[in-house]
Amino acid sequence: MRVKANLDRIEDGIATLLIGKKDDEYNLAADQLPNDALEGSWLIVEFEGNKMINIQLDVDETVGAKQRINEKKESLNVSKSKYKRN
Repeated sequence: MRVKANLDRIEDGIATLLIGKKDDEYNLAADQLPNDALEGSWLIVEFEGNKMINIQLDVDETVGAKQRINEKKESLNVSKSKYKRN
């Protein structure tokens, strides 16, 4: 089974992936990640039963997510508050 996963965090050498629409957590050793994977990266993970057999970076999804986040940040910064600071 192939699924998309988001690399949520890396702590103490353990990577936590959020998998599927329910964001199920899956932990693995950080050294099993693709070399270019960073927190926030999207991955394609392949399982046989409960065992992960392949993991690769989903470049298109990662770039798209970063663009959407940057666009949202820009729209928040552009909008002017109707309240004035004293």
